[in-house]
Amino acid sequence: MTATRATKTNKAKQQRAAFLLALEGDAALGATPDERRAMGRRMQGIALAGNVAGALAALWAAFWPSPYVWSILAAAAMPVLAIALQRWGRRFFAFGQAPDGRFALIVMYAAPAAVLAIRAASDIALIDWPMLLPVVAVVAAACGALVAALCPDVRNLAGIGLLALTCALYAYGVIAQADVRLDDSQPTIYQATIMERLVSTGRGHAHTFVLSDWGPDDDKMSGSFGVKPDLFDRFQEGDTICAFVKPGFLRLTWYALDGCPAGQAQ
Repeated sequence: MTATRATKTNKAKQQRAAFLLALEGDAALGATPDERRAMGRRMQGIALAGNVAGALAALWAAFWPSPYVWSILAAAAMPVLAIALQRWGRRFFAFGQAPDGRFALIVMYAAPAAVLAIRAASDIALIDWPMLLPVVAVVAAACGALVAALCPDVRNLAGIGLLALTCALYAYGVIAQADVRLDDSQPTIYQATIMERLVSTGRGHAHTFVLSDWGPDDDKMSGSFGVKPDLFDRFQEGDTICAFVKPGFLRLTWYALDGCPAGQAQ
């Protein structure tokens, strides 16, 4: 395994060295070899800056999402900017480890897309989540086709697989966040009783409420519901909690659990 890794590392270094040498010989990049080398260094710096920005946006949304909306917008913008950057400088940039040694933008687009999906899964409770899956599949396919058309270098199996996964994660995160954040409708509020409070002993210490039936008469919900630690600490077994149900901006019904406003539950 170590020998294989070393071989791949050496090959990548050789490809990068050959790429930089090719830049030096490209008269379109400058009048002298020094100017061309400087151009190569600038492009390498831009790629590094893009990947650092993508990593920072992902870390912001993952660990310190405040203000929440701005952290989500920053993460959502990074993959789009990566596509624009690759199109602008396709002579220099690639989405993944390119065999011709170009500078990779993988962190800039893949890390924020993954965090968007993780954020949506942990922060948003969709009742209509089965309806979201085909929408994500269609949007991810359209996204993948667009990127593949704009960036013909994405042709190898690994690149296509990473592209498909990134587009699916990005689509899920963006659609779920848009459905919730752009929904300005009034909620329907339902009461439930906390039957049991559970904390998992595994990694992450998931917090769960077991609730009594709640929801409309023809579509009651019950069972276990994951909650944030601060909400978990505010309530005890036997307490009443409310589910705030909204139709969603994209008509994907979602809910949030919180304390009940006086006189508004049903």
